[in-house]
Amino acid sequence: MGCANKIPGVSGGIVALISGFYIELIESFKCFNLKSFRLLKEGKIKDFFYFTNSKFLFFIFFGVLISFFTISLALDFLIINYEKQVLGWFFGMILSSIYFIFIKIENYGKKEFSATMIGLIFGLSLILIEPGIEKNSLIFILISGFISVSGMVLPGLSGSYLLLVIGNYKLILIDSVNNLLFIIKDLMGLNFAFLNNPDKLFMLQTIIVFTIGSILGLVTLSNLISLLLKQYEKITVSVLVGFIIGTSPSIWPWKEMNNLIENIQNTEEVQISNMIMGKLFFPNSLSIENLNILFFIILGIAIIVILEKYGNKQKK
Repeated sequence: MGCANKIPGVSGGIVALISGFYIELIESFKCFNLKSFRLLKEGKIKDFFYFTNSKFLFFIFFGVLISFFTISLALDFLIINYEKQVLGWFFGMILSSIYFIFIKIENYGKKEFSATMIGLIFGLSLILIEPGIEKNSLIFILISGFISVSGMVLPGLSGSYLLLVIGNYKLILIDSVNNLLFIIKDLMGLNFAFLNNPDKLFMLQTIIVFTIGSILGLVTLSNLISLLLKQYEKITVSVLVGFIIGTSPSIWPWKEMNNLIENIQNTEEVQISNMIMGKLFFPNSLSIENLNILFFIILGIAIIVILEKYGNKQKK
């Protein structure tokens, strides 16, 4: 999920969905309410951890954190040097997951089809939005955290893509994250010089405020999604399927775009039409590169098939 969340166009939520722990993730986020904080206030720490499913969430966020500062760095390198192969891998995973999600919708009818079309149209319209201008207001950064975290609870909706749309991708996911790494390195060396550096302190403020906004977003959106899944499960899942299909062109591996992360790092105003959508096309030859991309698409499909079979086996 940490790796997926960093790539514009790929959703961390869809990783949770295809890995089989999406519902548990939503229900766990939902548990952070007045009752849980009352338990914490009363000193019932053990009851608080049990009520909020904290063991599960600890491993989720520990994995996200570790991957964000380790594997995702390698992923940045791979996107710069093997962009189409990485996109092909994710595209294969999403393509396969759409199938497995769809077949679980029982008695798929006109209402479900209409819901899928609504999700499809919304997904397509979202990926055509041009990016905004970077805004460094702490209030806006708080809102950015609230908005971007939706990629964790809404499969198909990329949080990093939304940050691109509102203009704060570079400020938050590149500049402030890199700054945090340098501050951690300084602290390990007992170097507190960053406290006298206004730019570093602002970047630290940025990541803290963004995190607070993300937590608020997680709790709010998870409650909403949980309610919708309980009362309108088939309609909600149908909308999500349509939305995933609608946003999938953003990671189509055959398009005229190069070095996504590198371009984002070096560009102040990102042109979505060139950077995310590009000009979509179908391969017209069985070149080595195209066969290579096709292999990674099949690999992505195979991974989801294996995960699905493993999940079904565990349920039995």
